[in-house]
Amino acid sequence: MSKPDHESVGHKRTILMVIAFIFAFIGSVALFGAYWFHDYTGEMTAEQILFNFASPVGGAPKAAMLDMYSRPVFLVVFTMSLLGMLLVVPVKISITASRHTLFFTRKQRQFFTIVVCFILAIFGISYAYQTLHVDDMIKQYSSKSGYFIDNYVDPASVKLSFPKQKRNLVHIYVESVETSYLDKAHGGYMDKNLMPDLMELAQTGIHFSHTNYAFGGPHQVCGTGWSVAGMISTLQERRGLFLPITWCGGDLRTTSYMNMQKVR
Repeated sequence: MSKPDHESVGHKRTILMVIAFIFAFIGSVALFGAYWFHDYTGEMTAEQILFNFASPVGGAPKAAMLDMYSRPVFLVVFTMSLLGMLLVVPVKISITASRHTLFFTRKQRQFFTIVVCFILAIFGISYAYQTLHVDDMIKQYSSKSGYFIDNYVDPASVKLSFPKQKRNLVHIYVESVETSYLDKAHGGYMDKNLMPDLMELAQTGIHFSHTNYAFGGPHQVCGTGWSVAGMISTLQERRGLFLPITWCGGDLRTTSYMNMQKVR
């Protein structure tokens, strides 16, 4: 049951309630948003999360937008409406159980709600920090690497000579086939080698490893951790967005080479 409670609310308590409400909003957005994002997209690395956050949502599927509005947005609105009512509505709440009645004044209810708001803020921010790998995002934005400075070569500064008898270069990309499917003894993640034939084939040519294992894979820089980004980083024109260290397309046409790419 509830009864009117017209107790006056001081300025200090009002300011505290406003601050608590703001923190609760931040915590609820962080909590429900991070949970929905992880549930909808699955486990992702920090660079993949940054890529998704930076991508426009204009072409997003309607099902994804409806799911976002029906779950995290609805939960945030519902939670904040409930907390707002507990903070603002001027009533005294009474709870009767086993012939005993407990009365909660407006002041008691407001201070209890303030504590709940700050707990929600702390828990929501902590959950989002761990789930979205915020520490890795901060490292990627704040840390500096000399990898590009040490390894980049401007194609315009290098004299390229081509043989009279030109040969074709066939670059084959195989989706979702990576060294992680090898056994742990060779640098993979599996207890049993799932690609013994491919590993045997790789041993007949040149393969790369940036670890102490035989098949650790090449050094993967930030922004090249998914299929299309990796393809672009290895076959990109001089003014590309990733590693412009290979000549292709218009550059090779002057030497009678023709660059052809077919993606299925």
